[in-house]
Formats: sequence, C-alpha cells, structure tokens
Amino acid sequence: MVPCAHCGSQILFGGARLFDMRFCNSGCRGRFLAAKEALNAQTSTTDQAHLSYRAALDQLRKAPEDPALRQRALEAGRSYAALVRDGSATTVFDEVAVSNDIEIACATAATARSGRAPRGSPASDREV
Repeated sequence: MVPCAHCGSQILFGGARLFDMRFCNSGCRGRFLAAKEALNAQTSTTDQAHLSYRAALDQLRKAPEDPALRQRALEAGRSYAALVRDGSATTVFDEVAVSNDIEIACATAATARSGRAPRGSPASDREV
C-alpha cells in the first residue's frame, strides 16, 4: 500500500499517477496540481513585488531628495509586506522595516556624495 501524494489516504491498487507520485484518483491528482499552480503563482507575485521594492529603493538612492520616489518606495514596500503576510494588513513591524530601508537608502546616497562614513559606523571611528 502506498499513500496518496495529496490527501495521504492509502492506495491498495490502481489510482492515478503523475511521474513518480501516486494519487487515490484523478480528482485528487487535479486538486494537487491546482494547489501547486496556485502556490507557484503566489511565489512569482511575491518575487516580482520584492524586485519592484528593491528597484524603488535603488531609484531612491540615486535621488534621495525626491519625495515622489520616497512615496513610490513606501508603497512598493507596503505591497511586498502584504504579499509576504499572505495578503493580510501590514503590521507596525512592517512599517518600521520599510521606513528603515528608505532611511538607509537615503543615508547611503548622502554619505556616498560626501565621501564620509555615517557617524557611529566602524569606518567613521577610524577617521578620528
């Protein structure tokens, strides 16, 4: 006896097959494939949102004084956080994390232009 790859029920003989997996019937195999496809679609959407968020932060690094870019990065970060939490509302932790990412992007751009490391960093401690 072999367990069904989707529901776990025991298969005495027969059943449906998909590659090396066995299912108790074709309906169970179909539900398995539908669940797998939905998971793949969600993962690709999350990956795309992550790439959009990173791209928004990169644009902000190039022009940290632009409020429209800051707003775009904030919205992209919120969208990404909501997808990571399976579509539920973002939390205070998410808001703080996105805000920190935006502040770091702006600070990185400012220190790159000035040629100095931010105060408190190991590089600034060596300059003293």
